[in-house]
Amino acid sequence: MQTGHVDLHCHVLPALDDGPATLADTVELLRAAWAGGTRGVVATPHMFLQQFDLRDPERVRRSFDDCRAELDRLSENEKYAFLGELELWLGAENHLTPELLAAVEERRAITLAGSRYLLLEFPPLLPVQQMIAGAERIAAAGLVPVVAHVERYPRLVARGAAQLAARGCVLQINAASVLGGWGSALRRGSVRLLRDGMVGVVASDGHDAAERSASLEQPARWLRKRFGAERTRAWLDDNPRRIVANRSLQ
Repeated sequence: MQTGHVDLHCHVLPALDDGPATLADTVELLRAAWAGGTRGVVATPHMFLQQFDLRDPERVRRSFDDCRAELDRLSENEKYAFLGELELWLGAENHLTPELLAAVEERRAITLAGSRYLLLEFPPLLPVQQMIAGAERIAAAGLVPVVAHVERYPRLVARGAAQLAARGCVLQINAASVLGGWGSALRRGSVRLLRDGMVGVVASDGHDAAERSASLEQPARWLRKRFGAERTRAWLDDNPRRIVANRSLQ
């Protein structure tokens, strides 16, 4: 895969969390992603989040293998041929808990495409210094935290994002946020982080084909208009591709 967006944060596996309920829903989510120019997707189900009770990495790996096998089978049908143009990797959106930190230290945590990069989500009301301390624990284990939807944490946007970036974390924002899909405050925070050069990756955080789409087409158009083609390509294509290849970001 040489061209197209690489979506590092997408809830694509069926019947695991608040993403697709069925394989058919997964297919439609991926159809929207493909139509929007995405050619690689990392499946990132919620892990260590109490709401979904998903803590077993082997269960997630089995679900991923089963889903990919079914998608490969479907891609042989002309109606679903687009699936053959999408590369799919395993990852997880890891909620910061003591259990996650134990899994990291025991080398059991699921990283992005088996790389040293780990997608990390914070409890929303966690103090900034505890966010930083958690990221430092993960980094001390030899991993690179990729902080999911960083614009959702007002305290980080205000004063913590630079500290995380200085510690080698990669900051990810959700594509819908730049369009105002989650309100004006998140849009302002996203633009501020993008403008200040804090963001490494823009991803869909897609959950379905409608309300929380995996399409990056409109956000990419907006980003190119506001920040130019080169920076947009870095956020949507180049940096995500480097991460799944386990390479350092430029």
